[in-house]
Amino acid sequence: MGFSNMNDMAKELNKMMSGGGLGVMGNTTSIKLDMIEYKKLGLSVGDKVFLDLTKAESSGV
Repeated sequence: MGFSNMNDMAKELNKMMSGGGLGVMGNTTSIKLDMIEYKKLGLSVGDKVFLDLTKAESSGV
């Protein structure tokens, strides 16, 4: 697989590692944050973060 630039290589590598390439099923979800968001949340690269997702109740049709 050839890459025309480093950005393309990084994008493809991210897809493969997250299970989006070569038919590999991944068990990891990636969320991209800006450095400002990292600082606001007090996170460091490599920190494990757990998200609690809930579905909002809707009234009506």
